[in-house]
Amino acid sequence: MSKKKKYVLIIEDENPLRHALVKTFLDNDYIVAEADNAEYALVQLEKIEPDIILLDLRLPGMNGMTFMNELEKRNKDIPTIILTNDDSHMTQMRGMMKGARDYLIKANTSLETIVSLVQKRLA
Repeated sequence: MSKKKKYVLIIEDENPLRHALVKTFLDNDYIVAEADNAEYALVQLEKIEPDIILLDLRLPGMNGMTFMNELEKRNKDIPTIILTNDDSHMTQMRGMMKGARDYLIKANTSLETIVSLVQKRLA
């Protein structure tokens, strides 16, 4: 019996990073959906049920914190990992209080580390 593939939703407005994340997760046998803004991600969540979300905070239009509020309003309890360049302690605390499982700084985190963390969170 084959193992069910895990589904990751990547919400990132920086095209090179989003494309690299998509490729890396596909190469690691995940199903991947992507969005370059939070509004489109919310539309996708009406049709898909990801196992985990990778979320940038600084997005065009709705920011990542507001997106997390929308998840809560819609009773979507999907593990979320924040992936941002905002290293402010206050922002990190707010993200974790809103339910983020992890808070990663893009500049300090390799693609392999992100995949490893997602694997750990979904184990």
